[in-house]
Amino acid sequence: MKEQMKLYFFILMFCEVSESSSCSLYCTKLTSDFFRGLLHHWGIQVHHLTPNSILHISIFVHLCEAFLGVEPHLDLFQHLFHLKPQPSATIIDVVGGAGLQLRQGIGPKYIPYKMTSKVIDWKKLWFYVKNQAPVLPPRFAGAPIQRASWNSRGGNLDQVNYLLGEIDLWKKKRKVSGASVVAHWMCRRIQPLQ
Repeated sequence: MKEQMKLYFFILMFCEVSESSSCSLYCTKLTSDFFRGLLHHWGIQVHHLTPNSILHISIFVHLCEAFLGVEPHLDLFQHLFHLKPQPSATIIDVVGGAGLQLRQGIGPKYIPYKMTSKVIDWKKLWFYVKNQAPVLPPRFAGAPIQRASWNSRGGNLDQVNYLLGEIDLWKKKRKVSGASVVAHWMCRRIQPLQ
């Protein structure tokens, strides 16, 4: 079985791995420039993010690239999302200690979708494989350290407002939602964070 595996860092977003399962469609090699830039900006590593955070980022990236026709836009991303210590500001987990959330009150401006509020026992299924080029930063021990960048709002409000208007058009004319964005990349076998 090891001989058949490609050695990359993968996040399994939609399936549980067993010896008999085949998950190649559901795996994402997390090495996109945008994703690595977010990790650097926040001062965290992949294992610090929760599964829902990876899904939020994937939906955003694919929405930008496939629907809005732009590279993922950091200022728009920061306008929509912030990183929050998990499970609390006083106790931060080593694995999954940084959870991405939509900013309060921003939901109506973004595409609709609902995340599961609790992904139970996901940490037991988390694993690493070889980190190949383009590489992610070397892994370090310990919980993420909260920074001001976790809550930064970005700039370029003219561009952000224009892109929010484009998102609104997609929502109204084509009924685009988080589920339809995921279905779009799944049907086309696209890996958004690759």
